[in-house]
Amino acid sequence: MKKLLIVFALLSGFAACSDDENNETPVTPAPTETLSFTGKLEALPDEGSRFEAFSEEGIAMQLQPTAEGRYHLLMPEIKFVAQMPWLSIEVRDLQDSAEGESIRFEAAETIPYFMGAPYDAFPIANLSGLYDAATGSFSLAFDCNTMQVRYTGQR
Repeated sequence: MKKLLIVFALLSGFAACSDDENNETPVTPAPTETLSFTGKLEALPDEGSRFEAFSEEGIAMQLQPTAEGRYHLLMPEIKFVAQMPWLSIEVRDLQDSAEGESIRFEAAETIPYFMGAPYDAFPIANLSGLYDAATGSFSLAFDCNTMQVRYTGQR
């Protein structure tokens, strides 16, 4: 009986030290689904701005996950004042601070991208966004130039 216990202990020890792939710690992949929204954009001028208030319905926005677990905010066709041409703007590398399936991000100041290059002339300030996974709603607020931009959309 004693020999049987020793053999069992040795076999258990070898099994515990085996180099199987089953012992790897599972890695949770970053989300791969781009979230698309359609909603209303409103831009209000700061006091003394040369621009007037502007609003537009049917504005599309997207949150695109990155391999690093961050998000890119894509604005495929947007403008903040009537005189501005429709542009495709991207805000990159937004850090998610929400728990669960919702997404929350903030940035005191960031440089948007236009046609793949930094658009230094018009930095975005006071950026905050929230995607509520339970309702499918997305809200966004930021300042650009002399405009306070607000957006609300649905999936």
